[in-house]
Amino acid sequence: MKRLSALIFLLTMSGTVSGQISQSKELIAGRWDLAETIRDTTAGFELLTELTTEDPETTTLSDNSQQEVVFFFTPAGEFQELRFGHKYRSSYRFISNEVIIIGATTFQVLDIGPKQLKIQRYEDEFIQLSEPDILVFEKSEKPFTLIKEYESHLSHHANGRKKEEGSYHNGFQHGVWKTWHPNGQLKTSREFLDGIPIGIWKTWDKSGTLIEEKKHSN
Repeated sequence: MKRLSALIFLLTMSGTVSGQISQSKELIAGRWDLAETIRDTTAGFELLTELTTEDPETTTLSDNSQQEVVFFFTPAGEFQELRFGHKYRSSYRFISNEVIIIGATTFQVLDIGPKQLKIQRYEDEFIQLSEPDILVFEKSEKPFTLIKEYESHLSHHANGRKKEEGSYHNGFQHGVWKTWHPNGQLKTSREFLDGIPIGIWKTWDKSGTLIEEKKHSN
């Protein structure tokens, strides 16, 4: 009888947690714009950056898209981040309604609602908190264009000749990237593995003379 009662209790708790996670996934879906960053100190919460203020000495992200920090969650578990003008792609999952893993980083969910999301890097006896800041996001209805797993990049000089060519994997430079001088001469050849420099990087001057060669170990 005790075993049956324990089993019923575990099943009930499991269903409760599952229901809480489903509710959290519904709430978190969509675009979230970073509104402020709070430093968690022993003396209390210290406001570092309030992005919604009109104080000229405070960074206002809405005035410069290159400074924006945006989180976007899809109902299917895909996560995308816009940080300082560049997008990255990953995944997320809730462990409980209070813990979420985004990519390889675990966060504690301090508050989640229809209009506000407050998270902090998770800290316990095994995980050292390297970034104690609390991130506060506000829900936004602004459009957000999702990036694909693989995307190509190609830019040109004002004279129409190639300037830079390469590809991205989940938003990170991946594979061989090349740049050219305005005269059409190859300038650099570099290789990446999901944003990590690998292989031999080479640089040439405008006349085609090799001026630098550097080996990167992955």
